[in-house]
Amino acid sequence: MDPQKEDMFHKFLDDLKIGGMSPHTVRMYSYFVRKYLEWTDEFTLESVKRFLRHLLLDLEYKNNSIYLATMALKKFFETIGYTEIANTIEPPKRPKNLPKYLTEREIGAILKKAKENNKRDYLILAVLAYTGIRVSELCNLRVEDVDTVRRIIHIRGGKGSKDRIVIIPPHLSEELEQYIRENNMITGPLFPGKSDKNGITPRTVQRLVKKYAKMCNITKEVTPHVFRHSFATNMLRRGADIRYIQRLLGHSSLSTTEVYTHLSEADLIIVYDKTHPKYEL
Repeated sequence: MDPQKEDMFHKFLDDLKIGGMSPHTVRMYSYFVRKYLEWTDEFTLESVKRFLRHLLLDLEYKNNSIYLATMALKKFFETIGYTEIANTIEPPKRPKNLPKYLTEREIGAILKKAKENNKRDYLILAVLAYTGIRVSELCNLRVEDVDTVRRIIHIRGGKGSKDRIVIIPPHLSEELEQYIRENNMITGPLFPGKSDKNGITPRTVQRLVKKYAKMCNITKEVTPHVFRHSFATNMLRRGADIRYIQRLLGHSSLSTTEVYTHLSEADLIIVYDKTHPKYEL
């Protein structure tokens, strides 16, 4: 790309990071914007339409990818001050696929197999299963984020750079306390990776999830995000109010935040104890 385009691209990239977008979104948006800048020399609505047609018809990108490309270009034009074009760019409707999820029995089988095999693997999967946190949030957890007395895990700088708390059941709190004590952990990553300074990687967690699902003969697609969907689905099935689930998952827009910000920590613990998934170990 020429220097002018490079400057535009890096300004766009900086705005995405400052805006608190997730690393995955930054990666996807930057991919499509760079592709667009390399493809065109004119910044017009017509060039955007031609580029999207090129992705769809020539490169055979799927609908979800076209949606992401459209949103990326909309954000790019906002960043460089072409607001009139940005306001005109409308993303295609995304196909509404029902989220995949595992039953309580299936997750219970995975946790049981992991517990028999490796305690650390079990705790990694148990934190995912009982809290519904994102894999990136799990990888960033530090020892000091875990309050085993109050049965709370603090999520620092979640999606949108927002902090929140999640609740854990009593038995998991005790198991984490024992794990921390046995490993003489005072500070640092809760689940260290190859380097003690950094936590495990999302790829490592993905491999663990798939490994134990395969060991349990579960043929469904199983990912850390499926654990997240499963947590929410199973809490809903047990009668949890959607407001509590939204808060625990960190899903919030301005309107939804106004609905449930008055809920206290004590409220969350009471509802969580009544509705969290009960896995058979």
